[in-house]
Amino acid sequence: MDLFFLPDLSGEYLLLPEDESRHCIRVLRKKKGEALHLTDGKGNLLMGEIINDHPKRCEVKVVSIRQQPKPSKYLIHVAMAPTKNLSRIEWAVEKMCEMGIASFTPVICEHSEGTRVNMKRLEKIMISAMLQSNGCHLPILRDLLPFPDLIQEETRGIKLIGYCGEQTRPLTQAYEHGKDAVILIGPEGDFSEEEIQMAASAGFVAISLGKSRLRTETAGVMACAAIHTLNGL
Repeated sequence: MDLFFLPDLSGEYLLLPEDESRHCIRVLRKKKGEALHLTDGKGNLLMGEIINDHPKRCEVKVVSIRQQPKPSKYLIHVAMAPTKNLSRIEWAVEKMCEMGIASFTPVICEHSEGTRVNMKRLEKIMISAMLQSNGCHLPILRDLLPFPDLIQEETRGIKLIGYCGEQTRPLTQAYEHGKDAVILIGPEGDFSEEEIQMAASAGFVAISLGKSRLRTETAGVMACAAIHTLNGL
């Protein structure tokens, strides 16, 4: 199904933004009278009928709207250090959103080489990934946080921190089936020893993702995929 994003689905008639209208009418060649599906990223799936197929202002009449269940009963929250090459973290966010994470937080660490992110671009990538996977729940994109602030936050579920040191447990042993998870993924230079100690004091378990030393973006995607696999997808 072709799915479109509109943050506000209230009202009997809806007007798509110009870029969405162009994609709908010019690219997908939708015509007046055809059905269209929209979501607000809050779990709502709307079915409408195109009543104006203008490529700059496609108008839709609401036919029905229903709440979709969340993709899983457990929630995955990812906090990741920005990479020096921003395209890499953008790729990781895209893939993790396709998998159905609940939230993403960029975090600044002691060894961070990348200290900035384009939040507007990340949001667009997340929306696109949600639509690509036919999802209706847009992950929460949180503001950039320093590492000490992040680990002091109150969180639900199992708290995990990926680390290349020796004092780690395999993710398969640290994670409990069906539980929410908070996953911290460090920068290219890994977390510092002080950060690992701070995280341990805050209840985080240091985990490994195998014998290979993974890039930041690879580690984040692999951790999410592993948790889904442990839950039987």
